[in-house]
Amino acid sequence: MILISRIKPLVVLMIVILLPFSLIMYGANIVFSNVHLSALLTEVEVSEQIMEDAKSNLKINLVENTGGKCLRVAVVGRQYCGYSEWDALVRDFLSPAYLKVQSDLELQDFIIGDSEQFPFGGEFAKPKKAYHQHMRAWIDLYKRLGACKDYRCFYPELIKPTQITTTFHIAERTFSNVVPIFDFKGSKKRIIQIFKN
Repeated sequence: MILISRIKPLVVLMIVILLPFSLIMYGANIVFSNVHLSALLTEVEVSEQIMEDAKSNLKINLVENTGGKCLRVAVVGRQYCGYSEWDALVRDFLSPAYLKVQSDLELQDFIIGDSEQFPFGGEFAKPKKAYHQHMRAWIDLYKRLGACKDYRCFYPELIKPTQITTTFHIAERTFSNVVPIFDFKGSKKRIIQIFKN
């Protein structure tokens, strides 16, 4: 009986101490998770913008009414007609441009991989890894395109199947699964916006 009467005050004392501490840690986890996810999403948005700019600025289009003999980069600009001009386009413009984008993405990939998660935010390791794989798919494509010095090398590399779409959807799912319960930084909306295309 004496032992039970001593345990009750000890249990009450532990509840009084541990309950507020647990609530403080839970609240801190919510705050830091929102902050970490928001910072991570900012870097993802920068990466996606780099890729989107490259897709629109370096898109190759056939020029109408030339019988498929002339190309143009993006919507406006000089026409390149015939293999010798196509080779010059690849060698002098596209190859260096794709290598620049590759370099920019490698820097972004490093920044995302090096982003802090301490003391909270470990739940973002899986989305970071999934997005890293997506970026590696883009970097690999840009590296292969940048290595080409003529159109005969460039075009087959351009149409070769990649893992870009698959890794994009995997990254979307993993990011969607880690949105904090109390999403006061609007991460869910940002994830939808990033991955809507």
